Amino acid sequence: MLTPDHEDVKTGKRQAAIRTLVHFLAFVLIFLVLYVPAFMLVKHVLHVQRHVGGENRWMLSMSVTAPLEVAAVIIAYLVVVMLLEKRRHPYELRLSRLLGLLAGMLAGFGIIASYVGILFITGNYRVTGFNPNYSPWMDIFVMGVCGGIGEEIACRGIIFRLLEEWIGTWGGVLVSALLFGLMHLGNPGATLWGALALAIESGALFAAIYAWTRSLWWVIGFHAMWNVTEGPIFGSVVSGTGKQSSWLIARWQGPAILTGGTFGFEASIVPVVACGLFAVFLLMSLRRKGKMVKPLWNRYEN
Repeated sequence: MLTPDHEDVKTGKRQAAIRTLVHFLAFVLIFLVLYVPAFMLVKHVLHVQRHVGGENRWMLSMSVTAPLEVAAVIIAYLVVVMLLEKRRHPYELRLSRLLGLLAGMLAGFGIIASYVGILFITGNYRVTGFNPNYSPWMDIFVMGVCGGIGEEIACRGIIFRLLEEWIGTWGGVLVSALLFGLMHLGNPGATLWGALALAIESGALFAAIYAWTRSLWWVIGFHAMWNVTEGPIFGSVVSGTGKQSSWLIARWQGPAILTGGTFGFEASIVPVVACGLFAVFLLMSLRRKGKMVKPLWNRYEN
């Protein structure tokens, strides 16, 4: 028979689990209510503009949907954080930690540049020219700014953070990483392996970086510069989008397991192994420091 104290703990855990679920569902519902009508409008515009094809069609679509998606994510996030959680100054976006944005950008550039360097040394990457007419600003805005802000607030600021409160850091990293990979299965050149690779190298690593820093600035900067370095600078397809315009005209040669094939460099085994190991290293370091969050059902044991 449970004592009154045990009853209180059990009730508290149940209420915490329900609260976490409600906050997650509220975020998803608000996002869908805001974004779906806008997405349908864009589809209508593209239907009207049937004569626009190829890359121009992609640009037209993403130039509208990307900022709308980010706006919907930010509004849904603010509702959850400020109204439901009653946090007026969320610690994960404190302006005093804004330098984390620069640190994340430098880390993101360094990692991708290192990977490309490895492929260059092994003969799997060669620069064959330079495109002086390439204008990077739309790609930087869509893949860098919008991709970094929107996906990190949603995936780390909401999904991972709420999962961590419920199933702990290990569980939160695993589930949020898998969801992150699945989110990219809808891209034109997506593959099951590409989605799994993204789950490991990006989903798990970004969650581990957030768990280590407790800062969205870090992962926003990291994610944004990862995309920009991979696509507009080095000329790889980004996450199976089929978009490959860049300053450098590059030739990716060799087996797809090394180059990533049509999905892009993110499907290469090189970043999968390196980023996966780095994510494990960060999480094990947190474990040694005693900073891992336990699953809800293992907390507050007497």
